[in-house]
Amino acid sequence: MKFFADPVPPRRAELTLVFVTLLWAGTFPLIKIGVADASPLMFVAVRFGLAAALFYPFARRALRGADRPALRDGALLGVLFFLGYAFQTLGLNYTTASKSAFITGSFVVFTPIFQALMRKKPPLIANLVGVAFVFVGVLFLSSEGETIGESLRRVGEGFNIGDFYTLLCAVAYSLYIVVLDAVGERHSVRLLTFMQISTTLVLAILVGAALHATGVEPVKLDPTVSLLLVFLYTGGLATVLTTLLQTRFQRYVTPTKAGILFSLEPVFASALAWATLGEEYAALGIVGAALIFVGLIISETFGSEKKREEEGDEHDERNGESRD
Repeated sequence: MKFFADPVPPRRAELTLVFVTLLWAGTFPLIKIGVADASPLMFVAVRFGLAAALFYPFARRALRGADRPALRDGALLGVLFFLGYAFQTLGLNYTTASKSAFITGSFVVFTPIFQALMRKKPPLIANLVGVAFVFVGVLFLSSEGETIGESLRRVGEGFNIGDFYTLLCAVAYSLYIVVLDAVGERHSVRLLTFMQISTTLVLAILVGAALHATGVEPVKLDPTVSLLLVFLYTGGLATVLTTLLQTRFQRYVTPTKAGILFSLEPVFASALAWATLGEEYAALGIVGAALIFVGLIISETFGSEKKREEEGDEHDERNGESRD
């Protein structure tokens, strides 16, 4: 199949990851609607249960030929995937949405650190400059204040347990990006995609059952038409398709560059929330969105060509044939 054929031009891979980010952004207003009818971990369980059922027919052959390393790496990605969702959901019970958005966006800072430590690939200076612009941009975009001072004060005041959980979410997703970069080329794309989805499903069920038994998060599921539509989008497009595309195409982009591309999510989410929910944003949020785009342009213009050449040679050596 052409979808799984190597090689893939880096530009196509980057545009595909931007498309993935747009699909993720579409989940924000929908999940806000969905959690009114379902408890958070029940929502995650149903979403990933639907995704697993939809994707299983396409992964069945890959599962039959799976070896232990492939199952192990897929399960590891699934654990990191789940931790990101769980810690963000848990953190939102104790912190504000604006602080959650900013702290979650800090994954763009952690990613190059983990890339250097785990992959021995220091990011280019231009990429680090892009990261700095993106980080400040996420701060401004998630701000509810009208001035820079108010934004910094709002984020810094009262760091609580919810903020800590959200920070763990950012760390988990940064690790996920770097680990996917490390193992993505070794195994079947279909196998890794299904393992991530199914592992998240199993953990959501187990943790959700434990939280229900202890009274921390009682299970809630009120089937409604709107909830069904939300599950169709989040389980199909925003889980099956996005996980498949990220697993397939992120291997052609460095983890640091991927983090910068994914930082477009709050920009897209803000635009969609404005269009669908009528939410308004402070003038500083517009400045934040502009800074994110500036960071992306810097990284794309000055931090791509050398890295593409280096990794293109390395990729050609390691990938004589494609893996589906």
